[in-house]
Amino acid sequence: MLNAPKIDTVAIDEEGWPTLLHVPDPRAFALHKAWLANRPDRTPVKKPRDLAQAQAVAALVREHMPHLPFSEAISSLHGDVRALVEVL
Repeated sequence: MLNAPKIDTVAIDEEGWPTLLHVPDPRAFALHKAWLANRPDRTPVKKPRDLAQAQAVAALVREHMPHLPFSEAISSLHGDVRALVEVL
């Protein structure tokens, strides 16, 4: 995730003020969580949670961020991770 593409977004803090956040691209996060869920050395109890998180974030991106299509290549991620788009 350190090398994942980043996006800038604005959030509202507890006092109602806008604050700029520099965060990992949510597509990269979803793909990373799907990759974790498919690793053979991942703790079995964590795999379903990882996959559920990946699918939830992917659904939110598709519904609320149509300007960030998964079909667009995320070049900084490994090919085996990008291939997991089909899981999402």
